Amino acid sequence: MVESLSGKIRMGTIFIDEGFGSLDTENGAGTLDQVIQVLAALTEGSRAVGLISHVGLVQEAIPQGFYVRSTPSGSRVEERRGMG
Repeated sequence: MVESLSGKIRMGTIFIDEGFGSLDTENGAGTLDQVIQVLAALTEGSRAVGLISHVGLVQEAIPQGFYVRSTPSGSRVEERRGMG
């Protein structure tokens, strides 16, 4: 939307933080599935899409990723394993 309105701005990276939990998931045809398809299409070019989500279906659909875990001594980053 930003690119089409301005004509001069090229967004090579986009981060999306949450909101996925409120989308419907009707057997592969819900709104969440449509959003995941659009995000996947965005990455087919030279764009990077970063998602922040606790929704399992989103995590399963995105093969690359990591977890940020909160611990008493501070946060730590863990690579997701067994994905994709």
